[in-house]
Amino acid sequence: MKHLFILLSFLPAWAMALTIQPGQPLPQVEIRQAGELELNNNEITYQPWSSQELSGKVRLIHAIAGRSSAKKLNAAMIEAVKQAKFAEQSYQTITVVNLDDAMFGTSGLVKSKLKKNKQQFPHASFVLDETGALFKQWQLKNKSSAIILLDAKGKVLFAKEGELQTDEIKQVLALIKENI
Repeated sequence: MKHLFILLSFLPAWAMALTIQPGQPLPQVEIRQAGELELNNNEITYQPWSSQELSGKVRLIHAIAGRSSAKKLNAAMIEAVKQAKFAEQSYQTITVVNLDDAMFGTSGLVKSKLKKNKQQFPHASFVLDETGALFKQWQLKNKSSAIILLDAKGKVLFAKEGELQTDEIKQVLALIKENI
């Protein structure tokens, strides 16, 4: 009985494991507060964003806390994708930033940096998640980063929370090449 109690005490930790698994469809989520950044005549506006709209291309979702430390975790993965120069008609990177997990007093800075990134990379998708809706729905950890790769039908090919190692970056790049 004692062992059962100890085992059950770990249950909440198991329940918080990454819910996104390769071979499965991506759990649906909508971001209505802020949303996807749109660039029109050098002005940034926000549109509601939904994970249901992620078919038709291979997509790499980089979900990060609104902190520079979280962004750095998978900077090597994002740089590798930039260097690969995948065709825009068959591939897209989507960066979703959890503003609800920004350091106190830095949300304005996070928004400004995201706007600059959209202007610098207009074909990439940047999504501002003001309330952390995606992070709560997908049970992602605070202060972290996740990489999720989808095929053109929206099925998960790869998913990992935390920093990707060199072999995992190579694996993701190979999966992109195989699926575009």
